[in-house]
Amino acid sequence: MQAITVRIRRPALPGGLTQMDVVWAEISQSLALTIELASLTTVILLLIGVPLAWWLARSKTFASEAVATLIALPLVLPPTALGFCVLVLLGPHGPGGVLASFWGERTLAFTFAGIVVGSVLSALPLVV
Repeated sequence: MQAITVRIRRPALPGGLTQMDVVWAEISQSLALTIELASLTTVILLLIGVPLAWWLARSKTFASEAVATLIALPLVLPPTALGFCVLVLLGPHGPGGVLASFWGERTLAFTFAGIVVGSVLSALPLVV
């Protein structure tokens, strides 16, 4: 038996690009953004989380108990509620929006900086 093979020719995109070139460009861009976010989040968590954990382990004041409670909050909040809280904080009328106005931005929500803040807030209880 002989197999019949049919070769389907896919049209090239403008500039001589193929569809796979476009797909790989999107995949590599997503991968680079993910690696950048993970690296930056890890560095920030190491700089904030380790000293904070050391302070919480050695201090037994009311302030340390309150901070420990606030840090543990993302573990007990549903992800939707935590996301909404971060959105309100980083929106144009929240503290993040006020800080963003100093840099000429309208809001920190839906920016890379906002993604980093959300990532740090959700992972901080796991570090501490």
